[in-house]
Amino acid sequence: MTAASHPTKETLRLAKLYSYDLLYTHPEPAYDDIVALAAYICQTPTALISLVDAERQWFKAKVGLNADESPRDIAFCAHTIQQADILLIEDTHQSPQFCNNPLVTGPPHIRFYAGMPLITPDGHALGSLCVIDYQPHHLNEPQLQALKSLSRQVVAQMELDRHTKQLEAANNHLEQRVQERTVGLTSALQRLLRTQNKLLKRQAALRHRSLHDPLTGLPNRSYFLQRLEQAIQLALRQPNHLYAVLFIDLDHFKPINDTLGHKVGDLLLQQVAEKIKLLLRKSDLVARLGGDEFAVLLDDIPNHEQAILAVKRIQAQMRQPFMLENQKVFVGASIGITFSSTGYRQPEAALKDADMAMYHAKKRAMQQLQATLKVQLQQQQHSLSPTGLQSPILIQDTLPLEQHFAVFDEALQEPNRSQANLRG
Repeated sequence: MTAASHPTKETLRLAKLYSYDLLYTHPEPAYDDIVALAAYICQTPTALISLVDAERQWFKAKVGLNADESPRDIAFCAHTIQQADILLIEDTHQSPQFCNNPLVTGPPHIRFYAGMPLITPDGHALGSLCVIDYQPHHLNEPQLQALKSLSRQVVAQMELDRHTKQLEAANNHLEQRVQERTVGLTSALQRLLRTQNKLLKRQAALRHRSLHDPLTGLPNRSYFLQRLEQAIQLALRQPNHLYAVLFIDLDHFKPINDTLGHKVGDLLLQQVAEKIKLLLRKSDLVARLGGDEFAVLLDDIPNHEQAILAVKRIQAQMRQPFMLENQKVFVGASIGITFSSTGYRQPEAALKDADMAMYHAKKRAMQQLQATLKVQLQQQQHSLSPTGLQSPILIQDTLPLEQHFAVFDEALQEPNRSQANLRG
């Protein structure tokens, strides 16, 4: 095992670390939540926020590990701070650099490590956000990107804490000056309020980013489940309160990404988000769950038919061609619906049932669409594709709208009866 060398400008790096005044402080929910989320996303038993001091690494937040620190000369994170990107070791037993590390050969017997350096705005790597497993492990690209995003959130929280401490120090100094003199109090207070306002705006921006999809600007899954939880609680208190949950999955989205590129795919998702919002009431909630999946909460509707009409409006709009890079593209949408009359108690159960209904609708429609697509492809043979077959994203779906949506009911519920306890 080779101990990690110290970064260049180590003295400046340590000075920067100490300026945050985080070493050996008490646990804080803001950091604990991030490591819990990292472990959940990466599906690992352990996640840590490690700060690398002169002689040791200390864990500001942790999940799945009892230790509070370890010597720097054996720390994986001491290697992580030497680089700008993720240090990924899928199996330490296969790594000549780490196979003899005491943390591998002895407790806690690390087999997998992925760490993203915590890099300050001025370029100093102070530690890492890392996930650990005790068996070989693999992270897919979305998980790696999520780990990078969460590391940036750690640094943002550190910056926020530092500025807050500076604000508190400034406030204490101001109080002392007030006792000694009143000259200049008004201007000092105005400066303080401006600083505080910036911090509050930053906190609000951080919260907004945590609850919204950066591509479409729509609420994300977390925000949607919070609102759905409110609707469920209201329906439990008021039996006449009716809501519907729609699960929308775009048809033929993957061929668009494959043939026209991810930039066009992103443009399509943005257009879809805007069009769905325009078709609904201002009180309705549209969210992007991820990929080409969207969810809609129709709250406080008079009857089931209003939800069915909303679904048909969405499907009719989705059948209209999208002009992307001067190309007329058809997507369509498969939609699953479930209603509060099912008696949900947990938002995840309602969303799962709407997803199940969507899958049923997509499967049914695809079975009937195959023959139609075959005929249309033959009719358009040699029109645009050098291979003689035109891309399916250029072919309009002419099946009845009813073939593209389904309502969750007991018949759909049968194959997943074991999940029924989620609603209880």
